[in-house]
Amino acid sequence: MPDRPQSRAAGLARGIVAVALLGAGFLALLIACSTGDASTPEGDAGIATDAPLDRIAAGELAVRRRACGSCHQSPDPADGVMSGQTTPRLGTLSYPANLTPDVETGIGRWPTARIVFAMRHGVDVDDQPLCAAMPRFDLEDEEAYAIAEYLKSLPPAHHAIPASTCPPLKPKTPPDAGTDAIADASQDASQD
Repeated sequence: MPDRPQSRAAGLARGIVAVALLGAGFLALLIACSTGDASTPEGDAGIATDAPLDRIAAGELAVRRRACGSCHQSPDPADGVMSGQTTPRLGTLSYPANLTPDVETGIGRWPTARIVFAMRHGVDVDDQPLCAAMPRFDLEDEEAYAIAEYLKSLPPAHHAIPASTCPPLKPKTPPDAGTDAIADASQDASQD
């Protein structure tokens, strides 16, 4: 009988560890789902039907597929879906923007076409370049406008994000222009 209390304690410890592991797994699943990075057993659509997706649902699916939440989802779910991050991307001073339709801190004043333009060309509503950390996507119109409409359908989240500091963009030099062309341009500029 002296072994019995120890075996109860060992069984209790194993049970606690099992519950903790299950809880951690459940928490990881919740976080992945809140950021849109979780895959679904039904495939990309997450919907077991042949019916066409409406545009907003198609946009949500595209946002999940492209893992936009891995940058634009705040680690605090209370901040709102796609409400940006107050921590810069690793190795940069680029802060992922609030993509909710909040007029002050998000994209609420952006026309749909400008959201699409920003995703494709990396230029914001004020004609300023987005940091290089933001990919430029080659999107078909259907997917691009579906993403924009999904973002506009989100609840506005007033979540201020710090201004990003991007490294300066290198000027593009035509391939046939050598250092002489650059020197000529500098000399022309100094004479103005």
